[in-house]
Amino acid sequence: MAETLQSHLSHPVLSFYRAQHWGQSWLISVTTVLDSCALLIVGGAGLPAEQARLTYRMGLNLLEDLTEALGLTVDSRCRIRLAEADLPALIAATEAAGLTLTLGQGATAELLRLVRRYDVYLVALSTWLVVPLPSWTPSPDERDETEAAKQQGG
Repeated sequence: MAETLQSHLSHPVLSFYRAQHWGQSWLISVTTVLDSCALLIVGGAGLPAEQARLTYRMGLNLLEDLTEALGLTVDSRCRIRLAEADLPALIAATEAAGLTLTLGQGATAELLRLVRRYDVYLVALSTWLVVPLPSWTPSPDERDETEAAKQQGG
């Protein structure tokens, strides 16, 4: 996060960098790391949760500073990628993946707060760079594709 912040603030044109393959954008990487950090902060414990807090703060600094440097407007009322209605599917997905997270009622409210804090910047950057952001839970089509790949041994 710190290296991306330094390089992109020093050379803003790097924000436009396009990876050779779909889904390998620096913005998608930052999104994935921040999503993981938010989950660890609210549902994890010990050293991983503390490391997640530090990484989360650096990621938030990256997004805030970069949107400001690029002159982007952040809409605090934008729709975020994780809504309360998505939480049961997210909890089921974390359990199915065998993740040892504790996502009770208080944790889910905190998760939504943490996500809103950075998603407003991600949405602004995503819109400006025309890079679609990943969803928190797979769509039914993505679940079908994953299940089909598992059955084929892939």
